[in-house]
This record gives sequence, structure tokens and C-alpha cells, in this order.
Amino acid sequence: RIESIFQQCLSRKPTPLELKAIERAVEQFRSRFKENPADAKRLIVVGEKPFDASLPPEELAIFTLVANLVLNLDELVNRN
Repeated sequence: RIESIFQQCLSRKPTPLELKAIERAVEQFRSRFKENPADAKRLIVVGEKPFDASLPPEELAIFTLVANLVLNLDELVNRN
């Protein structure tokens, strides 16, 4: 999923260093949502479309945060 997000947003795969950093973030997110599953549900109800019920709410919340992380990389942000 991480590589797919990178490919769609940046048209490239993550470097090994980027991949390791995001994998650490995923584990932190997973730990947070395991302790507070209601936080995951609150995160995924925001937006216009209902969440994908084929994924557990915690996983959807985790990769919502990963997508947010990638979308905020300087490489993606247009600086004029």
C-alpha cells in the first residue's frame, strides 16, 4: 500500500529510507488505534463518501494518515 500511495502521488517508488520511516509511522498509528479504536472510527467518518467496509476501520485510518503524510512531502507540494 505504501508503494502504491507513493506511485500515485509522486510517480515513483519510495526510497529505502522513506519506506522505513513510513513503516515506523504505520506501526505508531497501529499502536495508537489499537489503544483507541474510537479514534480510527472518528477519523474515517470525515468526508463525502462512506468508508470502505472491506477494510477494518483501523487499517483505513492508518492508510488515511499515510496518504496525508505523503501528500505533505515537500516534493509534492508546489512551491512558487
